[in-house]
This record gives sequence, C-alpha cells and structure tokens, in this order.
Amino acid sequence: MINFLTIRPKDAMLSDKNPKIPLHTLIPILFPIAGIGVGLLVPVLVTAVFILSNGFILTFNSFIQAQLNEPTLWLVDLFAAFTLLINSLSAYQQFKTLRQNQHLRNDLAQRTSELYAVKEISQREILERHQAEANIIRAKKEWEATFDAISDLILLTDSTGKIIRCNRATTQTLKTSYADLIGKNIEEVFPGVIEPVQKKALTKTQVIPMPSLYGWFEVTGFPFQDGENQQGIIYIFHDIAQRKKAEAEIQRQKQYFESIFQNSPVAIVTLDLNGHIVACNPAFERLFGYTQAEVLGGKLDDIITSREFRDGAFEFSRRVRQGELIHSVSKRQTRRGELIDVEIFGVPVIVNGQEVGVLNLYHNITELVRARQKAEEADLAKSEFLANMSHEIRTPLNGLIGMLNLALDTPLNPEQSEYLTAALESAESLLNLISDILDLSKIEAGKMELETTDFNLRTIVENVAVNFSQRAAAKGLELVCLIDPQTPVLLRGDPNRLRQVLNNLVGNAVKFTEQGEIVISVQPIAQTASQATISFSVRDTGIGIPVDRQARIFERFTQADMSTTRKYGGSGLGLAISTQLVELMGGKISLISEPGVGSTFSFNAVFSRQETPEPQPHELISLSHRKHILIADPNASSRQSLRMELEKVGFAVSECADRQSFIHILQSAGQNRAPVHLALVDYRLLVEDGQPRLPANLTSSTNDDLKIIVLTSLGTQFTKKDCQQIGCTETLIKPIRQ
Repeated sequence: MINFLTIRPKDAMLSDKNPKIPLHTLIPILFPIAGIGVGLLVPVLVTAVFILSNGFILTFNSFIQAQLNEPTLWLVDLFAAFTLLINSLSAYQQFKTLRQNQHLRNDLAQRTSELYAVKEISQREILERHQAEANIIRAKKEWEATFDAISDLILLTDSTGKIIRCNRATTQTLKTSYADLIGKNIEEVFPGVIEPVQKKALTKTQVIPMPSLYGWFEVTGFPFQDGENQQGIIYIFHDIAQRKKAEAEIQRQKQYFESIFQNSPVAIVTLDLNGHIVACNPAFERLFGYTQAEVLGGKLDDIITSREFRDGAFEFSRRVRQGELIHSVSKRQTRRGELIDVEIFGVPVIVNGQEVGVLNLYHNITELVRARQKAEEADLAKSEFLANMSHEIRTPLNGLIGMLNLALDTPLNPEQSEYLTAALESAESLLNLISDILDLSKIEAGKMELETTDFNLRTIVENVAVNFSQRAAAKGLELVCLIDPQTPVLLRGDPNRLRQVLNNLVGNAVKFTEQGEIVISVQPIAQTASQATISFSVRDTGIGIPVDRQARIFERFTQADMSTTRKYGGSGLGLAISTQLVELMGGKISLISEPGVGSTFSFNAVFSRQETPEPQPHELISLSHRKHILIADPNASSRQSLRMELEKVGFAVSECADRQSFIHILQSAGQNRAPVHLALVDYRLLVEDGQPRLPANLTSSTNDDLKIIVLTSLGTQFTKKDCQQIGCTETLIKPIRQ
C-alpha cells in the first residue's frame, strides 16, 4: 500500500491557536516610526547642542526662541521633515507589497489545505477499499468454509447445466474429486433426477430415491443469476435416509399396534381426557354390541355402565385420568341390556410427559366367574359331605376303638394280643386321618370356630412332649421342652387346637428324625396385662427339607416328595391344617430347614391372659436357699431345660456332660467344702460295662448329704430296682414336667 506524506507546511498552519507574527509584517510600521524618530530627535538634539554651546540654559522657552531665531536649525528641521516623508512613502510602498504577499500566502495556504483535504480523502478511500477487499476475502473464506461444512450436497450449475461449483459433502458422497466434477453436466452425475427438479424449481421439494447414492434424498432447485446475467440453478440434496428409516419404523410400529388393536380378543377402547370415545376395536364391538360409528365421541361410562355400577365407573375413570394404572373387576352393560362380568384395566396414555388420553381394556370373565361360582359351590358341597361323612365314620370308629381296648384288658394269649394291638393302632390312625379331614373341611367351609377357655400353657406343652416321649425314646431321640421362665402360663384360648398344632409339628419331627434330638421351645414375644403373644418352635435334627420344596409342604395332601410318603407314610394334611389353625389364632407359621441338618417349625399365637395371678415360687426359693444341684446329662438341650427350671426357683446349678466330669465335680465339691446336695444324672452316665453302677471312687464321705436322682426315658432298661441297688434315691422319666 502507498504511503502518502501527511505533514502540512508551516505556511498552511494558519489555524494555530497562538501564531507567531513574522518580522516582515512589521516593516510598514517600523518605517514611519523611524521617520518620525529621525524627524523629531535630530532637530531636538541639534537645538539642545546649539543652546548649550552658546551658554544658554536649556529650557522650553530657550528651545522655542532658538528654533524661531536661528536659520540653521530650520535646515535641520527641513531635513527631518524630508526624512519623515521619505520613510512614509517607503512604508506605504512596503505595506502595499506586504499586502499583496499576504494575499498570495492566503491563496497558497487555501490551495494547500484543499490539496491536503483531497489527499486525505484519497488516502481514506484507499484504506477503505483495502479494508473492503480484506473483508471480502475473509467473508469468502468464511463462506467457503461454511459451504464445505454443510452436510447436504450442494451443486451450482450454469444455464447449460454444467457444474460450476460444489461443496465437500458432494465430492465425499460421490467419492470423486472437485476437479472431476467441475464442468460436467449435472444430468451425467444424477441421471433421471434433475429434469423433474428443474421443472419444479422454487415450487416444490422433490423426495427421490437414489440407488446410486444408496438412499433417499430430498432434492431442491433454486434459480440464480450468474455474473453474465445468465440463469443458473443451485441444487441441494438433503440426505433423508435416517428419516425414511424412522418413518418406516414408525409405520411398522403403527401397523404392529394397529394389528394388535384390531385383532386383540380383548375389548380395547381409547378415550380423550373428557372420557369421550376416540376409537374402539372389533372385540369391543362384539362384546358390547355397538359399532365404532355408534359410540364415537360418546361418553363411555354413559354407554356401557348400568345405573348401579355408574359411581364405581366414574371413580375408576377419574383415577385413570389422574395418571393411575387401575385394575378392577366389575359388571358392564351390553347393548341388549345384559350385565356381563368384566376384568378392566385402565392405562393413562402419556406422550412427551403429558397425559393425552386413556386406554381401557375389557376382558369378558362371565364364564370364568360362573365356573368359579360352580367350583366354590361344588367345593362347599364336598366339604359339607366330608364333614358329614367324617362324623358318621368317626362315631363307629370310636366304638371300635373302645371295644378293642376292652378286649385287650381280657386274658389273651400273645398271638391274640398282637392282633388286637395292631387292629387298635390301625383304628386310631384311621380316626386321626378322619379327624384331620373333618377339620380341613370345616376350615374350608368357614365353620371352624376356636373355643375360649382357661388353660395352663405349661401343662399343654409338657403333655404333648410326654405323649411323644415313648416314640422318641424308641428311636433313641432326646425330647426336650424349653419354656422361658418369663412366659405367662395362665391363658385363655383354645387349648385343644394349640395341642393339635403342637402334636402335628412334634409328630412330624419324631417321624422324620432318626438320631439326635427334638426341642420344643416356648417364649413370650409381647405381653400386656390382658394379652400375650407367644412364640412356639419345634426343632429337630432330621432329614431336612430342600428350599425349593419348603413352600409346598404347607399345601394339603402334599409332602416334600413321593419317597417321603412311601418311607414315612402320612396324608399330608397335618401342616395344611396347622397353618390354618395358626392363622385363626392370630399368627403365622414359618420354616427354616437344611437337608441333612434338620428343620425348625415356628409359629406365633395370640392369647388372652387369665385374671388369676401367675404362680410365683416364693416358698421354693426359701427352701432351696444355699442348695447346690448338679445336672449330669450328655444332651445340652436337656441340661438347659433342667437348669432353667431350677434356677427359676433359686437353686445353685452346675452341669456336666460326661461321667468323668461328673466324678470330678463331686470330688472337688467335697474337698472345697461346697457340697453338692442333689445330682440329677442321666442313666447313661451310670452304666459301666453294660451294668448300672456308681463310680467306685465316689464315696459317701465326699458328699455326706448327696442324693442322686436318675434321669431315664420310657422304654429304657434302667429300672427303679436298678436305681435302688446302686444307692440312688429316685428315678425321673424324661421329659420332666415341672
């Protein structure tokens, strides 16, 4: 770019605020002043010299007299006047010359200023032109970058159809170069596409499949004027393959849901938010007898709801419109006025987070309801029949059992006794089965009612244990009762049903346990002055139950598997009845089991408390003051049961699990002068080499007051006579009651 001089000359700087006056401008003034100075000063000086040289005093009067009287001074005055005239004329001429020069300077300054202004305008125009050129270049680059950044294909053609420009997306899509495209006719590049676009340029966008580009494009043509006033066309190819794919998917889904809507066996109706029918499917037409044309725009609840069910229908619709998903079973009315049973689903229709309508589904369950009613009636009839038949069968069975018991009390030979005993056991098993069937039928018929009577909880539990003690002892099982000392025992409820549940659970435990122990535990969960919730559990070390079969065993006529039924027998009713009875007592039964380890059945029951105060062992505590009791038993649960009962009444208790520990404790107690007053010893610790005997090193001097009570089980060979022979005081049969 050309740089122009921008410094103004001094002569042109006329607009300065403090201009300096040039010396030559003062000449017209200096000349007259010099003439006046010479014209006045010279005569005055000459006159003064003249007066002084003649001896006169220099005064104004003497000065005037000298000027008037001396001709010589007149010549001096004439010279001064001449000099003044000459200077004045010179000053005038100089002033005239300076004035002309000043006009010339002013003209020069004005011309210089005008030239400078023209120069500034030219310079600004040049700068503006360069700036405009830079802006054009930058805008062109930006436009080209934008042009190439557009994902659509853009081509510009001249009036003959030759391509004069295209963007990068075009070359990339066509897999060619810019140079190869420029100059080609666009119809060569897109055969069969351009002609319909040219005909409708600026009027309509064409959607055209383009197999050569593997997809769908939206093609638009816009005419434009090129630089030679020739009309060209801008072609824009917009890839709509994804849109077409989405439209196809939407269409597929629409057809899919339309097919479901039209072919569904369930009646479907769509509603707006005001409850007016928007559409319904053929199943709706078949179910209710209305065509879509007849119900379109009508209020659904007014059309298919009878008066007695209208309030419920309005509430159903209101909740669905509030966004709830509702399921209901009700009745609706057909066009013929028939009431049908329907299962209804109400679903809010949500679009973009906004509820726009409601979808209702109606499933005709009239036949299902009728079938269920018939099944319930048949089941009720069956239950009533079983109840009646069970009662009719149980009456003669009771008579049969009574006669068998009487026959067994008569003199019989061994063979007769064996036959009658087998018959009695079979009759009792049949009676128990019939009793279970009777109870189950009562429960199913809703006729089972619990009694309310006073009972002692401890007595019930201990009696159950005693009833199964012989069977447990026959299998070598330890049967133990653990009753928490804090458990209230004076209760009101149905003791017979409680006993029945415990009998079922303990009976199963004895049946399915071959070795180990069975523990009946009782403890309080919650209690008030008027009510108590008691927890019961029966734990065994039996075969256990797999997890996948635990839920089934509470169903009627069901056991863990068929092999269990074949090996152990049973009807599979006990747990089903127990579950129902526990629920009637306000509780729930549960199971924890592991195959090969054992099972624990637990349940809760709610009872009222008697007004009679619970018994308190005050007298026993005073009697047992400072008494020491030793429990020797190999079974830990048995020791725990005895310890709980003894400590409750105030005894000091020690325990051991084997014969050697038993001997050691007794000897140590005697030596430490802390004698054991009573020893409760399991009979197995008193048997040595198959014979009952006390340890040889156990002398009476060790514990002078020691008394030994032998703990035995029903069916054991250790008799009361054996007890007396070895010096023991008494025998107690397990399980021991309070």
